[in-house]
Amino acid sequence: MSNPNKQDREGWLRGDEPDAQADEFARHAAQGRKELGSEAEASDLLNELDGLLAERFGGTEVGKQATSPTSSQGGGGAGAAEEAKSKPPASVRRLRRLYAAAAAILLLVAAGSWWLTQTVTYDANEVFAETFTPYANELSGRTMGDETTTIGGQLGEALLAYDRRDYPAAVSAFEAHFLAPPTSIAPATAPQIQLYYGISLLGAGQPKTALPVLDALRTNATYGDPAEWYHALALLRDGQTAAARSSLQNIVKDTNSAFRAKATALLPSFPSER
Repeated sequence: MSNPNKQDREGWLRGDEPDAQADEFARHAAQGRKELGSEAEASDLLNELDGLLAERFGGTEVGKQATSPTSSQGGGGAGAAEEAKSKPPASVRRLRRLYAAAAAILLLVAAGSWWLTQTVTYDANEVFAETFTPYANELSGRTMGDETTTIGGQLGEALLAYDRRDYPAAVSAFEAHFLAPPTSIAPATAPQIQLYYGISLLGAGQPKTALPVLDALRTNATYGDPAEWYHALALLRDGQTAAARSSLQNIVKDTNSAFRAKATALLPSFPSER
């Protein structure tokens, strides 16, 4: 497989100026290249960085594509190349000392295809799995409506499945409850039951269905904070990365949110904004 960074590496070795569309990395790398006296010195440094990368992370040294112009010469030329490799030129040492930031950028150039193929990719499902925990069930063991009516029927089954984290069973039981809710159920518990239903949908792998359920509760005086948090997780699991990040940022800005610390801890798991 060809190295997708080969042209970038060769251009850097020649000392080509980055084009107008170049990012900050490329500009820093070009600045570092100016500190090197020749293409041979640049090649020496690039090969050395390749070697360090291979030693640290394993794999084939990508620097074999950045061969010093003197390496193809025989006799004294070959000996000079070996001496240059064993003792970096003064300008290389100056680069290390004065342009540490540029040298760090060169590691990205040196990595080539290895960097692109080996860097850990963002996985929304993995991030969700590491973050998701259910909201505490505050209805279990309590009475509904009048004080003599305990939780039973489909709602009791739903809450029991919720506590067991059997979310598909909880979803089915909640939906059966909504078809014919008992008259003894206190209306004040409706938002609470909806929250548990939305979380169950999320835990059962149905984020699209969970989103409107949780969204309807985001302005609720009592359950708005947890609804906002689980709504953000539903966006995350649904692959709506930008929307999930924005929602989490709003939670972080809310100094009164009980989920501010969780949102702050989760945000670094997201890929960098472009």
